[in-house]
Amino acid sequence: MNDDTIGTQDAVLTAEEPAAPSAGRRQKGEETLSAIVDTALQMAITDGLQNVSFGEVAKRLDISKSAVFFHTGSLRALQRLVLDEYDRRFSDEIFAPALAAERGLPRLEAIVDKWLECSSEGRAINGSIFAVGAFDMHSRVNPMHQRLLESVVRWRVVLERSINQAVDMGHLRADTDAAEFAYIISSLL
Repeated sequence: MNDDTIGTQDAVLTAEEPAAPSAGRRQKGEETLSAIVDTALQMAITDGLQNVSFGEVAKRLDISKSAVFFHTGSLRALQRLVLDEYDRRFSDEIFAPALAAERGLPRLEAIVDKWLECSSEGRAINGSIFAVGAFDMHSRVNPMHQRLLESVVRWRVVLERSINQAVDMGHLRADTDAAEFAYIISSLL
């Protein structure tokens, strides 16, 4: 084989097998997606999920709308990413730390304390996206509204479980209605 043949074979292999993105490009893409989701999450918390738009996210990040689309695929996909990130942060910042507390009333108090702490510090995770989204989007039943309601129900179930544990351990009265108490706590917060 001569050098020309090797060069030709290399060119054919390159044309058939596209090069994988470099680690640096992949990391940059992940960082850009993370910035897009974080920006959209902040918008959803302050302005409502229905007001998140490619144009406003792009403007705030000083990138093109097509870059936002490229990284997310669609507005609905961006909204899902926002809700997934919100759920993750809500769990990481409020419920996961509370699990270190003793079961029953101490754990329930830890959940409420963490929730209040996040709210008073002005952090992104303060429950507002659930409250605003679940009620603001109520008149327009759609997949995002359904997704918000599922999140609200999921967090209330966690609260109910903590309340029931507190009842079982004698920390709360035996006639405590866990569902009603969870509703009241989540409504107040």
